[in-house]
Amino acid sequence: MAKLIKAIGEVRAHVPSNMTADFDKINPFLENAERLYVMHLIGKDEFLSLLGVYTAAQFKLEQIIDEDVRQAIIIAQKIICNLGYLFGLPMISVSIGTGGIQIQSSADKKTAFQWQTDEIKQALQELGFGAIEELLDHLELYPEKFSDYIASENYTKQKRFLINTAAEFSDYFEIKKSRFLFQSLCSLMYRIESNVMEKIFGEEFFQSLKAPDVSGKKKKLADKYIKPAIALLTGAKSVKERVFSYNDGIVTYNFLGTTQNLRESKELSADKIDPVVESLTAEANIFLQDAKDYITKNPEDFPDFVEQLPQRRFKGTNRKEAGIFMT
Repeated sequence: MAKLIKAIGEVRAHVPSNMTADFDKINPFLENAERLYVMHLIGKDEFLSLLGVYTAAQFKLEQIIDEDVRQAIIIAQKIICNLGYLFGLPMISVSIGTGGIQIQSSADKKTAFQWQTDEIKQALQELGFGAIEELLDHLELYPEKFSDYIASENYTKQKRFLINTAAEFSDYFEIKKSRFLFQSLCSLMYRIESNVMEKIFGEEFFQSLKAPDVSGKKKKLADKYIKPAIALLTGAKSVKERVFSYNDGIVTYNFLGTTQNLRESKELSADKIDPVVESLTAEANIFLQDAKDYITKNPEDFPDFVEQLPQRRFKGTNRKEAGIFMT
């Protein structure tokens, strides 16, 4: 059973009422969404803290005195409801019995067309994942009230990159400010920061750009030049590794597995992917060159910058008879 939602009225506040007739049927999916996308995101301690307030109010939002805490729970419920229905929709649309899997239909109600189902899924996805960003922003706005999250490893992970919010990433590469899409890109962004940015600017100098109090020309260097390069290179890698599809200028996350997405994914042959990757990479390289030029023109503002010498990587095959081994 979901812990932060106890009444069908709370579900209907976020999802249209004609989709929420059977609370017990959807509850397992609400529970999964709660565990995977709320507790996992804000940490167990902060989740239990919110649950304690909700329980003390006898599961009635209007009895929660602190407006900021009540709002946090409402946003969490928005995540749970929309993503719960997103993942539960395939199951609640059918019935499973001795006759196998059957579509639920009657003289009054007919099964929706595929395009209608896809549009509903898209709406649920955007509302649910958009609320993730909303929740994290809200918790960070009141650190004294949500100290368990601020002190958690979860918060530290959210802040480990130079670009650390989905909204900021969308300023440079459009992902509709979706925290879910941003989280999906983190492993790629880690590689871009480690294998590209730290090699170009030096590890210590690059890490200094992440300081909370960075200001002046260092902040301008990060915001105007380096962040766009990171976003564009991450976008290029996401297309190359099929995390994203990029058709007719529109980025699509390969997640829902709808008929349309699957068809587009199959059409993304190398001759369609490579030009997109090359274009994004070329634009990123312009930003990186401009960044180096900016540092060169303002050396007094970057005393800790050290020009990085290119490192040659040796490749070879160890042969016992040669007596030379490389590790």
